[in-house]
Amino acid sequence: QAYHFKVLFHVLRILGYAWAGDLRHLAYGMVNLPEGKMKSREGTVVDADDLLDELSVLAGEEIEAKGREELVGDVTAIAESIALGALNYFLLQSDPLRDMTFNPRESLSFTGNTGPYLQYTGARISSMIKKFESRKEEFSAGVFRADLLTVPEEWEIIKLLSLYPEITEAAAEQLNPSLVAGCLYDMARLFSRYYHDNPVLHNDDPDLVVTRITLSRAVGIMLKQGFKLLGIPFLEVM
Repeated sequence: QAYHFKVLFHVLRILGYAWAGDLRHLAYGMVNLPEGKMKSREGTVVDADDLLDELSVLAGEEIEAKGREELVGDVTAIAESIALGALNYFLLQSDPLRDMTFNPRESLSFTGNTGPYLQYTGARISSMIKKFESRKEEFSAGVFRADLLTVPEEWEIIKLLSLYPEITEAAAEQLNPSLVAGCLYDMARLFSRYYHDNPVLHNDDPDLVVTRITLSRAVGIMLKQGFKLLGIPFLEVM
């Protein structure tokens, strides 16, 4: 793997491509299946395209099992996006040099440290913002007020938002995308806990609604930008 890309980059430089000098290959350890190591002699090597196809089928089955076909609309397209998010996140959230075992079904879980869990958090925020926009007149008198941010999780969210630029910079300098993946997971887990315990739209105080929506919107922006860095599709519905 490493030698292949070393030769490729060298050839590109010889061909005169100015950007070839900026190319970097991020090598990672052996990816095993639950059944054991992949071996070409035994025919257990899995093609990436075939793996994505399998993940897409499993994701589609998960959508149907949850009865969300009507909500997501194009089940095939959403399933493919979930599959890509699951695989990319799995590979990038781990230490690049550590061997890993990839379990297709576990990687598609909507809970835990997975790509679909992050995507679901992003979709939940998008749905909440759409509902807010559709009811905007109800909260037209509301304004953002920092003094209403009294829940401890809100300040934890703000702290993580402030650290995100430093984390992405460190990830770039160290060529270690797992730093970004870890930050996104921490945010998704933190926001999910906050959202579960603190109603955002169901409040009589328009100032509180606007304040919490503003915070939620900032989290959504961070997740969307982080997903782009990791090649994870951001889904509006899921």
